[in-house]
Order: sequence, then C-alpha cells, then structure tokens
Amino acid sequence: MGLLSAVVPVISIEAYLVAVANSVHGTAAIVLAIAAATGQTVGKAILYWLSVRATTLPWFRRKISSDKWQRSYDLWRARIEAHPWSTSLLVLVSAFISIPPLYLLTVIAGQLRFRLSSFLAMVFMGRLTRFLIMLSSLDYLFN
Repeated sequence: MGLLSAVVPVISIEAYLVAVANSVHGTAAIVLAIAAATGQTVGKAILYWLSVRATTLPWFRRKISSDKWQRSYDLWRARIEAHPWSTSLLVLVSAFISIPPLYLLTVIAGQLRFRLSSFLAMVFMGRLTRFLIMLSSLDYLFN
C-alpha cells in the first residue's frame, strides 16, 4: 500500500494507516510504520527514476532547448549542487509534513538530478517519523 500510494497520488497511505491503527499496537505499530515508510520510499524511487527517464524524451528535449528554460534549469541545478544540505532539508520537511507536496518534489528532484541516495534517505526518515508519530498518536487515542 505504501508503494502504491507513493506513485498514485489519489491513494492515501495515511487513510490506510488510520484504518488499521486500531488493530496494531506497540512493536506491530513500529513494524507497520517501517513497512509504510519503506513502501513510500521505494515508490518515490520509481517516480524519481521515471522523472529522470522523462528528460530523455523528445518532447522534453524540445522544451528544454529554449534559452529561457535552459537558464532556469541551469540556475536550479547550480543551487542544488551548491546547497545540498538545504535541498536535503527541504526533502525531509516535505516527506514529514507534505509541504511542498512530496510527489511534486520527487518529480523535480529527478529532473534536476538531485543525488538519489540523499533524496531516498530524507524521504525514508521523514516518512518514518510521520508514520510513527501518527500511529503512536492514534494508539494513544484508541486506548
């Protein structure tokens, strides 16, 4: 479910976790949070890869051939390379609170070729923290 919800934006992993929260407690809730975060991370890796592959398509190449677009692309790419920690922090925040939307940030990160290992680490940490807090809060409310 985590993987599917990472790729298909209308499927909510949070709704799924809320639905099963009453039946998991303690260690099972931690395992569920890890599984959900892992699925989300794998799904975002797929989306990232698809975004990278999209940059090789002819229509995309035509779009980036304009001077204006190329300048913008080069500017953002330089910013990412100059400030990798800031970019990593942005991904972590997005993974935790979904602002900016992680789906959109994943596509942009793939197109700008943000370092995949850093991207996936931040997605996993942000999502795991989000799901652990969510499940522990729900466990507290239900019991």
